[in-house]
Amino acid sequence: MSTATFRDESATGRCSAESPPPARPDASPAREVIHLVPRAGG
Repeated sequence: MSTATFRDESATGRCSAESPPPARPDASPAREVIHLVPRAGG
């Protein structure tokens, strides 16, 4: 559990440092994933 919490905190801190709003960092990875999904399938 300690590892999971540490990872979550690290990810949140990194996202916050890059973009204060959680909506921007959340959409960034989501867009990349969506683009990777069709790419791998194609």
